[in-house]
Amino acid sequence: MTPNESNPKGDHAGIAVSSKTPSICSSCQQPLTNIGSEGECLRCLFGFAFSDDERVNSGVEIGDRSTGRTLHYEHFEVAVDGDGRAIELGAGAMAVTYRAVDTILGCPVALKVIDPRLASHPAARARFLREARAAAKLRHPNIARVSHYGEQDGECYYVMELVDGETLDARVKREGPFSPALALEITERVTQALVAADAGGVVHRDLKPSNLMLVAAGANSPGVKVIDWGLAKAVESGSPLAIDQTFGGFVGTPTYASPEQVLPKKEQRVDARSDIYSLGVTLWYLLCGRTPFVGRTLDEIHQKQVGQALPFEQLTAARVPRPIMALLRSMIAADPGDRPQSARELLARLQRCQAQLASASRHRKLWPRVAAGALLLSLCVFGARIVQRQRAAQAAADRSVAVLPFENLSPDQAVAFFTTGMQDSITDELARIAQLKVVGSESTRSFLPGHRNFAEIGRELGVAHLIEGSVWRDGDRVRVSIQLVNVHTQKRDWSKDYEKSSSDVFAIQPEVTREVATRLRATLSAGESAALNEPPTTDRVAYDLYLRARQGSSWQKGLAEMRRVLQQRLDLFERAVARDRNFVDAYCEIAGIHDELSTQGTDATLEDRAVDHRGLAEAALQKARSLKPDDGKVHLAQANHLLLAVGDTEQARLEADLARRTLPNNGTLEDVTAWIARSDGRWEEALHAAERAVELQPRNSAFLENLVLFNRALRRYEESDRASVRLLAVQEEKERFFHRLFRATGPLEESADLEPLRAAIAAAIPTDATEAAHLYIFRLLLAIDTHDPDAITHELEEDPRPRVNRYGSVYPRGWFEALAARMRGDDSGARAGFTAARAEMERVIEANPAKPRTLSILSMIDAGLRRKEEAMREGARALEILASKKSAATRPVVGCNLAVVYAWTDQPDRAIALLEDLVKQPAGVSLMFQPTYGDLRLNPVWDPLRADPRFKALLESLAPKTTRPLG
Repeated sequence: MTPNESNPKGDHAGIAVSSKTPSICSSCQQPLTNIGSEGECLRCLFGFAFSDDERVNSGVEIGDRSTGRTLHYEHFEVAVDGDGRAIELGAGAMAVTYRAVDTILGCPVALKVIDPRLASHPAARARFLREARAAAKLRHPNIARVSHYGEQDGECYYVMELVDGETLDARVKREGPFSPALALEITERVTQALVAADAGGVVHRDLKPSNLMLVAAGANSPGVKVIDWGLAKAVESGSPLAIDQTFGGFVGTPTYASPEQVLPKKEQRVDARSDIYSLGVTLWYLLCGRTPFVGRTLDEIHQKQVGQALPFEQLTAARVPRPIMALLRSMIAADPGDRPQSARELLARLQRCQAQLASASRHRKLWPRVAAGALLLSLCVFGARIVQRQRAAQAAADRSVAVLPFENLSPDQAVAFFTTGMQDSITDELARIAQLKVVGSESTRSFLPGHRNFAEIGRELGVAHLIEGSVWRDGDRVRVSIQLVNVHTQKRDWSKDYEKSSSDVFAIQPEVTREVATRLRATLSAGESAALNEPPTTDRVAYDLYLRARQGSSWQKGLAEMRRVLQQRLDLFERAVARDRNFVDAYCEIAGIHDELSTQGTDATLEDRAVDHRGLAEAALQKARSLKPDDGKVHLAQANHLLLAVGDTEQARLEADLARRTLPNNGTLEDVTAWIARSDGRWEEALHAAERAVELQPRNSAFLENLVLFNRALRRYEESDRASVRLLAVQEEKERFFHRLFRATGPLEESADLEPLRAAIAAAIPTDATEAAHLYIFRLLLAIDTHDPDAITHELEEDPRPRVNRYGSVYPRGWFEALAARMRGDDSGARAGFTAARAEMERVIEANPAKPRTLSILSMIDAGLRRKEEAMREGARALEILASKKSAATRPVVGCNLAVVYAWTDQPDRAIALLEDLVKQPAGVSLMFQPTYGDLRLNPVWDPLRADPRFKALLESLAPKTTRPLG
């Protein structure tokens, strides 16, 4: 083999000694920088780099590998074969991994146990713990996650997700190089894992085909897991992961390691770009079965990396497309500065590369026809394009459908939940088909069976077809009748009756879905067709429990009632999974309820706050991922969890993108996407996703409310008001009370017009305590903006509540008392009010010390007490906390509060500079103190700035050009 030839075996072996560089151990592939008395490699002995040799199901008795005393490690039981021998998944020089079972959750896991010969060695234990920490720190579906670390009888072990599959190295050796499309898809999945690692400040440092597992997944795309984080290192200094006790400075596998990994330890600058290099070499290997550079010594490989051009002739021979070659040129650049600078940047380049390949493929298919008819097309191309677009648009519009509520014909009306469940399940199955537009069930609930105006319903929902039907269930028999209605002709294009036993009921939905898709001329992909063959459960009772739980709505008047309903639904879902431990959809619902309960913070009861809802959600998601790692609903549940409970919008965004591959018509997914973008400050993307959610669920009040709020935050008041009209049209009466009042604040924000709010308050007649609390807030707002301290005092006397809470901002009663006193010029009254407010806020902050809005309100209170230093410190701390979180919508509120602090502590320059910055950005969501024309024009907190010409100019820049009446 010539020096430029690559090793077809992938991970390099048999590297010889160099005068400059130590030879390479034939077992672990690492430099022999530390040799024992008999010439053995101390790396292998102490496990500072795992052997790549894997032995699966070797049947070694556990006593040979561990203590021999037990098959249990806490509540984890090692699985055995028919001969009672422990089932071994793999073994390296440092540890052995067994198949095991979590006896509490009842799910399979992988149990990695350190070799007993090394368990007493501090360095080996430290390395083992570092590996566990690195993997446990990261949460991503493409990373084999560690969930538990423990020590028992002098041994240490950790538990991780069980990954069934084979390494990419083994697959290439068995079947040869991958196709470019598959190789790119796998690389994209690994890159998504690297984005997670990058966000967690972790560098893998040993990416290679033997550390990447190809796992069973859906038919649409491959499943990939990044394993073996034993060489991982935290980027931040001082982290427990940053301790690198590896002998000799070099870590990694020579043929896949980046050039900077080979440098002396003091010169190394290893970061995410190093993993990008290794991934580039891995992609190269997947495409042509060899690596670009090999050598007999580590030094020789390094010299080729930095001194020789990449051997692109290998890729040419493998017929690798040019866009991939260009991508590899950047990924395997010797200089880290020439590579993609982050995993996120690499992900964007990968997606562009995939788009280029898809476009090139289409052009290749079209070219023969284009060449044959070039003259004809040149004469009529413009008209043809118009016709083609019109036809495509019409075809897409014709492939739209909504499933209306079915009529329940069952003798026992108590099974009405089953009828609703049948509607929902057919809707869900149709919604998985990318070529269809499917409106969600929540938007069709009000169109009850009976006389229906199909044309009107189709127009309101934006669909060309409707499905209606009936369900009869009695004992073990189920009969479902389906009709497909053409909205334009008002005729039934197709109808069919299905009668099954209860055990075969899951066959109905796939049959209906395929028939409707055929009628609407929609083609199912291989993945969509395969998904139809997977019933959610095989247990009828579990399915009934699941359907009953889904009927409940979490919208209730009052948090206590909402928690009660959520708990009822949770109990039903948990009973469902108790019957069927493989019920993935139920686990996703359980996670969602725990996430919702985890967000209630100080509003939750002490008993509920003691529950680890985040941990319970993660346990449910872990179970769901272990069963269906590539299921769209699992990815959606994970995205929601990362957004609500974890606050990791980067990973939530990746999960949402993965979910969209199999959930092309899911309004909830678009809603989650909107909130992710809003949290990141990507307001236009948030609005686009919110509009898409409403397109799929045009009568969903929560989605319409987002349109109202997002447009309001962007100061697009006309669009916001149009959305308000739509919202009020679909809301139940109990929901309309608040929004009628909120809608009236639009003209106040836009043009300082108080008349609509006055009229809405005069017309509002509360019927319960919740509605009275809503009205109280708006009366206080009106009193403040009219500079009426007596009205503020009157409202406070009418309502004894200690605080006002809306949109996450908590204002103590004393705050309003102090504000009224300031308006009157009553310094002692203001001080008394602020003092009482401060005491109340301290109690609120004690319950939730890391909430920026609350801390910034405390800073305003201290500014009112002339405690300038405390106010400045608290305001700065609020911004500091905000910077560590992804909550762009909160910044305008916290920023305005800080501007109030500046204004009240004689710092007008800083106050106006901050306001000038805030008015250039979205206004956020808050009823009090926000960067809008109405608030700056009317709110008395800005009175210290009114004489300043810069403040007047700021108001002038925000003033509306015309006054728009409330429609």
